Amino acid sequence: MLSAAAIWEIAIKVGLKKLALSLPYRQWIDQVIADLGMSVLPITTEYADAQIGLAKHDRDPFDRLLVAQARVASVPIVSADAILESYGVTRIWD
Repeated sequence: MLSAAAIWEIAIKVGLKKLALSLPYRQWIDQVIADLGMSVLPITTEYADAQIGLAKHDRDPFDRLLVAQARVASVPIVSADAILESYGVTRIWD
């Protein structure tokens, strides 16, 4: 699953010229989703509600939403950001 929050954050970084992609954004994200056979995990009121009570280990609202989704859906997070482990989620990164 790929969080809609991650899709949105990537789009913001591309728009701010902080992230360069090998293709135009829409083509790139569609290709990634197709190549990895992923489904998009939407942002729901359940996930938004779950992030309200989270400690502020990380000031990034996208990260806290990803943590909330991971906790509610019982799935790991793929991230280089070790601080996310402070929320009690499993983080995958090599």
